[in-house]
Amino acid sequence: MDIFESRQSPTINTQMYFMNPVPVIKEKAPIKKGDMVRWNSSGGPAYGKVVHIMKEGVLGVPDSKFKINAKPDDPAVLIQIYRGAKETDVFVGHKMSTLKLASMRKEADITKAQPDMGEVHVDAPLGSKKKPKMVNGYEIYVDEEMLAKASMQYMPLVNSLKQWLSDLTAFYLKAHGYHWNVEGDDFPQYHKLFGKIYSSAYNEVDPTGEFIRVYDEYAPSDMNIFLAQAKIKSKPLSSTDPVSMATDLYNDNKILIMDLKDVFNNGNTINEQGLLNFIAGVIQEHQNFEYQLRSSIKQVEEPEIATPNENIGMNAEGMNMSNDMGMMNDMYKAMKTEGGEQFPAEAFAYVPDPKMPSTWKLRLWDSPSEKETPRQIGYAIAALGKGYRGNKVELPSDAVAGVKAKVLAAWKKTHPDMTEADAPSVLK
Repeated sequence: MDIFESRQSPTINTQMYFMNPVPVIKEKAPIKKGDMVRWNSSGGPAYGKVVHIMKEGVLGVPDSKFKINAKPDDPAVLIQIYRGAKETDVFVGHKMSTLKLASMRKEADITKAQPDMGEVHVDAPLGSKKKPKMVNGYEIYVDEEMLAKASMQYMPLVNSLKQWLSDLTAFYLKAHGYHWNVEGDDFPQYHKLFGKIYSSAYNEVDPTGEFIRVYDEYAPSDMNIFLAQAKIKSKPLSSTDPVSMATDLYNDNKILIMDLKDVFNNGNTINEQGLLNFIAGVIQEHQNFEYQLRSSIKQVEEPEIATPNENIGMNAEGMNMSNDMGMMNDMYKAMKTEGGEQFPAEAFAYVPDPKMPSTWKLRLWDSPSEKETPRQIGYAIAALGKGYRGNKVELPSDAVAGVKAKVLAAWKKTHPDMTEADAPSVLK
């Protein structure tokens, strides 16, 4: 990354740090497809080329599940990231209100340009004795000290990427081996599940290595290095039982999710938006695997019926209070366990039999304490539509309208600033 200084006027010496080439910022000009734009980040200015502008609907970002809601007064913009004078394969999305128009001008253009009130010209620092460097035809003034500091700020991110890559490689090899070797009555579904898992892991390896190279570090490529650094340890095949294999992958996948969250946190610290979009999608994919693996190894939990305490139904004087049915109902209340937490029937949109938690579907509560949240309602809406993480809820036709009404009521509760007209179409 090339770092250089600039000034804004002949009388004020203000330091700014940009990647080459030199951008000239036009504050007031409209932004259109093909323009170079710039935005501020905690890691310094970033810039790229506008490839698409959307004024209505939802803008998706390639290679990620990150989406931006577009509005006529603040369109969503898809941007191809530039590093130096070269385009990258990384795309990010931003609201237009966060962007500023910029152009790239070579040395001859800069010397001819005359500044006006709408432009900031990047030039050598006032009084600087440094000689410019020419990089790809662009004149830049490099501050070597700042360059070294900038490189250091990426090291926590790079190290977490290397850890993730090592664990990912070990996980891929194990999942692929389990795909080959699984046996038993449930072979077809586990063979398919393990195949899906190893294929996804394989597809994540290459972009992870390339992201490491983006930060001018070498990606590990020696198996001995992978095995030494990986927290996921390889071991000889000891069982071909599908549940044992799924349990092993479930535990290893939790390590991967921890790695991914470390990468995301380090990337977020320096606002690496392109990487964050990629990692967010990968985290969601591995959370999906966590859910599928957990479901495949988990026994169906029937509600535990509490044994009545001999004192229940007695008041302070020892008088019988068995007619207090509310108290007794609370003691025998059926609960469904999901994600290690117990939820009552009212936490679900579809409850055909209040006494049989295994029949309940579409949980609306995020947790027993938080209850309805926008995120959890979003999951329920997705399951009613095209399917959440590929899983579309199956409901009797005569129950659909009532379930949608219950989900709509929960959506209104979690979106108090919106009207029913703004509700997702699947609820209407």
